[in-house]
Amino acid sequence: MDRRTMMIGTAVTALLAGTARGAAGAADQGSKSLNALFDQFMKENLDLSPMTATSLGLDSGERARQKGLIDDFSLAGIRTQKALTARQLARLRQFDRTSLSGADTISLEVILYGLRTSDAANRTFDYGAPGAGVPYVLNQSTSGFLAISSLLYSDHQITDKADAEAYLARLGGFATALDQEIEVVRHDRALGVVPPDFIIARTLEGLRRLRAPSPEQSPLTQSVAQRVREQHIAADYAQPAARLVKDRVYPALDRQLALLEELRTSATHDAGVWSLPKGEEYYTASLINYTTTDRNPADIHRQGLEMIKEHTARLDQLMRRQGLAQGTVAERSKALNEDPRFLYPNTTAGKDALLADLNRRVKSVWSKLPAWFGAMPKSTVEIRRQPKERESGESQGYYTPP
Repeated sequence: MDRRTMMIGTAVTALLAGTARGAAGAADQGSKSLNALFDQFMKENLDLSPMTATSLGLDSGERARQKGLIDDFSLAGIRTQKALTARQLARLRQFDRTSLSGADTISLEVILYGLRTSDAANRTFDYGAPGAGVPYVLNQSTSGFLAISSLLYSDHQITDKADAEAYLARLGGFATALDQEIEVVRHDRALGVVPPDFIIARTLEGLRRLRAPSPEQSPLTQSVAQRVREQHIAADYAQPAARLVKDRVYPALDRQLALLEELRTSATHDAGVWSLPKGEEYYTASLINYTTTDRNPADIHRQGLEMIKEHTARLDQLMRRQGLAQGTVAERSKALNEDPRFLYPNTTAGKDALLADLNRRVKSVWSKLPAWFGAMPKSTVEIRRQPKERESGESQGYYTPP
């Protein structure tokens, strides 16, 4: 998740929540005031993003109504997010930082930096996602069909009929969000913003994969049907879910597929954002967003090429020591990735072994963190296997976003 999304987008609440908890225990008035301001920021961002409320487990109590809602993906929704960022930046700039010390000052500076860089990008560019770094609304990584399907499969909890009804409401909202994205894409295309052909191709693959099963066998239908059975909820949600998939979601997916095919006719193979409106500025803003550096992009690119050259030479040496001398380094790397000696078996036992090895590595890294960071997070990290029925390639035909 990029810095813009963490700090400013709807998911900013996760970071603000952690900052707010850190400030809550402070005794001085400045710290309390900062905590209150961050609490307000958190509330405002949650109000705009029911999907974030669900992902944080906050869609209950006074936010229970949000459990049946989807974020606003429209042009108006994007502009609302941008306006909120500007208001929050203005309020934080007015905060009396002389009343703070230590960690509170750092917290203010971190959030201020994110708001400032995002607001600057929002004021400069009228295309793509808020901030800089995601110029194409429809893409293979962050599009609504991925975010919403993932929310429904994984984050939306179902324990009773109300949860199941909320799932159906969101399934209907899924279609609305897809059409809202189409509105944004048409707006951006009028400005000359068209994804390169390879992004369009990968996005088409993902959309078609989600669209492929019959409505009854769609993971969007099966997900609610299975969990209702597991919770022994005495009601049929499979049929209404299938109807929504057939009558609303699939037609909306078809409209996105048609739009992408239309864009494909004018797309090029050039990945550079230089061709976009204010493209050079967009690249610089994206660089600041992802790395926090204001170094010249050309210098960073040259450094990257030098690092690739060094790493390639090093890999070549290591491979030759193992008797792997035929072909380019890339070709030999591909062969290694397909060598059964270095693959875990695609079985339950193999997957369990992979998880065990990965978690051992996490623990190893975790033990080294105190030497690099002054403060350690309270939460630990654990890699878990997703529910079997939601894995791609299973016989049930469940779709997992790529």
